[in-house]
Amino acid sequence: MLNFRNLAVALLLASSAAGCFAKSYRAERYDVRLMVDKSGVLDVTETVAFRFTGTFEYVFRNIAATETDGITDVRASMDGRPMPHGIGPGQVEDDGTSPVKVTGRFSPITDETHIFTGQYRGMGANRKEEDGEPPNGSGRPP
Repeated sequence: MLNFRNLAVALLLASSAAGCFAKSYRAERYDVRLMVDKSGVLDVTETVAFRFTGTFEYVFRNIAATETDGITDVRASMDGRPMPHGIGPGQVEDDGTSPVKVTGRFSPITDETHIFTGQYRGMGANRKEEDGEPPNGSGRPP
């Protein structure tokens, strides 16, 4: 028969076991470099130092394509090693939708920090209205 004491011990053990499987990640550093050329193309480089707690096999980033004519030339690297396009470990995939979902896959890692760099181009990001002002007065990149 299960009494209160046994129930309390069972709940304690269950909550301890759940904590063993907890995982999280955080950006320890996030740097962005933006360059706009005369034709209105925005070249973006994002560098993120992710700290992983638990086991992970991928990271992803959604890139908004609003206020652009589209996102192109998506590239990525992990710890300075380029990730070719594909769906396997060590590769990057972008789904071409809006927002563009970019997924970098890698062999399982546990409790580590890694540097991910993503590069892409925002086409038509530097536009002006007939009055010479940015659209909606924002002047912001996407």
